[in-house]
Amino acid sequence: MLYKKEEIYDPAVITELEGHYREIIRLIGEDPMREGLEKTPERVAKAMSFLMQGYNQDPLDGMNQEKVLHYLNEPLPYYTYELIP
Repeated sequence: MLYKKEEIYDPAVITELEGHYREIIRLIGEDPMREGLEKTPERVAKAMSFLMQGYNQDPLDGMNQEKVLHYLNEPLPYYTYELIP
């Protein structure tokens, strides 16, 4: 199966985050409107939204519930304990 890129963002959240990142760029002494930085606040806002999207998802959603319960209830094998510091 080929990779399919899906960009699913809340436009209101992205717009608000852009403003905050634009302000951060300004506060560190850069001009957020200069060439090379114009789209940076949007890129950072989308990146952070993507990286943090798991906080809004159910970890068991889309997983085989029986397999998850099996692994949660099965004791760890002995050799696994050796890897834990």
